[in-house]
Amino acid sequence: MYLLYPNFRQNKREKKDLLRINQIVRVLLPVNVRVLHNRV
Repeated sequence: MYLLYPNFRQNKREKKDLLRINQIVRVLLPVNVRVLHNRV
């Protein structure tokens, strides 16, 4: 999370955007994990 979004601490004001990003990441993470496993 922090690696993907280095400005996380600076964007504390934009909590709404962070919540949206968190939702997207939660949805995409499992897909990325499956893709990585398939490649390996």
